[in-house]
Amino acid sequence: MFDLLEASTNTVVYEAAMSLTTLTNNPMAIAAAAKKFIELIVKESDNNVKIIVLNRVNEIRLTHPGVLDDLILDILRVLSRFVHEIRSLLTH
Repeated sequence: MFDLLEASTNTVVYEAAMSLTTLTNNPMAIAAAAKKFIELIVKESDNNVKIIVLNRVNEIRLTHPGVLDDLILDILRVLSRFVHEIRSLLTH
């Protein structure tokens, strides 16, 4: 399953990360999946996909407290970038 997290297509990475978060409670596996979700948010240009993936990260935050602590700077970077994109879409 971890090998699929390194796939070249975003869909495969998303599904692998979803599977990991569903099938295990191992904090290292959950953190690896969360990291991939964050990378997908950065790579993906579609805002709808970003919202879906952000919801998955939020689910991880709620169901696995503390697992995202090491990723907080990455999450803040993603959120600030995402907010900027939404702001620019709304002003045009």
